[in-house]
Amino acid sequence: MIPSTQGEASVPIGKQLALFKNPKIATALVVTFFVFTGYSVVNTYITPFLTSVMSLRGGIVSVILLGLGIASLIGSKLGGISADRMGIARTLFLSMIVQAISLVLLSISTGSNFVAIPLLALWTIAAWTFGPTQNYNLLSLAPEASGIMLSLNSTFVQLGFAIGAGIGGVAVGESSILSICWIGAAVAAAAVVMASVSFGLTRTFSKRTAVR
Repeated sequence: MIPSTQGEASVPIGKQLALFKNPKIATALVVTFFVFTGYSVVNTYITPFLTSVMSLRGGIVSVILLGLGIASLIGSKLGGISADRMGIARTLFLSMIVQAISLVLLSISTGSNFVAIPLLALWTIAAWTFGPTQNYNLLSLAPEASGIMLSLNSTFVQLGFAIGAGIGGVAVGESSILSICWIGAAVAAAAVVMASVSFGLTRTFSKRTAVR
């Protein structure tokens, strides 16, 4: 359950930046950055991907984009349910792993739209499962500064979107649009590594606190 931010006092910028001194928080925010960078690399160029790689046109593209929008809503809902039932760590790891695998499979199955379209939907659901779950995770790391944590997470989400769009643009210009799948998969895999570090630090600090 997300702690309430009502009545939370205004916090100076110096104190906000001091949160980055906590390695658990810093690495968790880097995970957010990687996930949404990888997502943006693909999502920003999803329409040209559908038209050029999958050879879809007009109304079909609009229908698929609508379907992906519905998939994002499903993912957001699934994130909260899964975090309650499976736990935050398992949900986050499963989300990132599914993203990476879906993009790898998508890059080698573009010849069959009957395979590629479900993979796109699965990737979208996994990506949007991450969002609410990561919010829960960050709030659990600093419940006394819940408003600040959500604000910082949002900042890293937007930064990831911007950087991802830029990387995707360079990849499409210098290579081919199919390369966005491989780049997105690689960044999602990097997020898994960073999440392993983040949760490892969390367990270490928890043990030290328990000993004290």
